[in-house]
Amino acid sequence: TSGEPADVRVTLLFEDGSSAERTFSNVAANSRFTVPVGHHFPQADGRRFGALIESVGSTAARIVVERATYWDASDQGWAAGTCAPASRLR
Repeated sequence: TSGEPADVRVTLLFEDGSSAERTFSNVAANSRFTVPVGHHFPQADGRRFGALIESVGSTAARIVVERATYWDASDQGWAAGTCAPASRLR
């Protein structure tokens, strides 16, 4: 929702207390950005985790975070899906 590009840090928090982090730079302003967890965090495969998403940098941008899940059905890609908004922690 910000008119400026954002740097967004994604931290996965695993049940065993470990974490994995990656920062995505220059996420376009007023746009949608998807983080394919399996691609960017292969260590998450088969593990349960929570996610902390933060706008970082000298000027934090306003961001909206949701969890979206899509799946295929009857040989049709992305035939169904669901999403839920994230909870703001601060």
